[in-house]
This record gives sequence, structure tokens and C-alpha cells, in this order.
Amino acid sequence: MDENTRNPALDRSMVKLAPGRSFYLKRQRDGVGDSGPCLRSLKWPEGKDQVRMSDLIPTGGHGEIHVGCKIECGAITARTYGMQDFWLTTEVTEFLDVVETEDGVTKVTFQTRNSVYEAGVI
Repeated sequence: MDENTRNPALDRSMVKLAPGRSFYLKRQRDGVGDSGPCLRSLKWPEGKDQVRMSDLIPTGGHGEIHVGCKIECGAITARTYGMQDFWLTTEVTEFLDVVETEDGVTKVTFQTRNSVYEAGVI
């Protein structure tokens, strides 16, 4: 596999992005999203119809995107009262594209229940 080979990766249930200082997440249809040192998968607690952010269960490690989980990207702590602190997707349903280099996975495109997103390392 050469340095910038693209893999469809449709059969994966998890992708771990290469280590980096920051990550980005953007919705493809309009480019909105967020960036920051936090990118993690969050699972909705079973048996609950409504939950607070603090009720979501972290799944996997830092920089991991799991099918079946919501993805949070942004600040680890609050930035300001005037800006959003993070972006949260709906549950990931499948991976559409994964870009791997010698440093590891640097970019992934995935489908959620209602949007297509791109996430990567800055």
C-alpha cells in the first residue's frame, strides 16, 4: 500500500485516528462542526429515552470513532460563554472512506443517521 492509498473500510466497526494535537469534525453538506483536542465516541445509555450530556458513556479511547456511537469533537473544557464548546453527531452507521498514511489513519469519512461527516487529525 503506498503512502496515500484509500481503503473503503466498510467492514470496520472502529477507526482510530493517528495521534495528533488536535482533531477536526465537519459535516459535508455545509462544513459546520468543530475542532479541538477532544474527539471521542459516546454511547447512549440503554433503556433511557432522554439523557443529559453527562449521562452519555465514553466508549474506547481518545481519537476512536465507533459504529453505533455519537461522536464528540471540540474543547475539553469550556471555551467561552459566547461560543460552542463541542460538536456532537448522531450515531455513526458506517464508514465510507479511510485515508491511511505511514503515520496511521489521518482522515475518515462516515455516515451517521442523518449526515455524512469527515474527521481527521490537524
